[in-house]
Amino acid sequence: MGWKNYQIATAQESTPVPGDAGKIFYDATLHYLPIPDGATVVMSGGPSGEGQTSVDDVVKLTLTDQNDPQNTATYTHDYSNGCSGVVTPLQPQDLTSQFSALSGKTVKATIEFYDKCGGYQSGTNFYICVYT
Repeated sequence: MGWKNYQIATAQESTPVPGDAGKIFYDATLHYLPIPDGATVVMSGGPSGEGQTSVDDVVKLTLTDQNDPQNTATYTHDYSNGCSGVVTPLQPQDLTSQFSALSGKTVKATIEFYDKCGGYQSGTNFYICVYT
């Protein structure tokens, strides 16, 4: 029992957005990530379920059952608050209910950072922490 952590994204330094807004500027995939029955799933900026996350502008995290690609769940968050001009970091998020259909499964995890507003693009480290 305890935390198992999986780093799914590496911090991206702030850089000007090249070209048009609205493009994915970072993506990564982890294969064969186990989600045991009854586990708590947390998205965080640190390996122990702690640490804020932030993306200029939007993160999309998708978990897909490795044995049944139709069994997919997605979490999306807009850190720009609708292009308000302020990027607001987010405390660790308990996504257990969001990904409940994947409990007891082995999943593929995909993360995407995308620019929504133009200007700059950046992102912090992201971890999927599974507590059993």
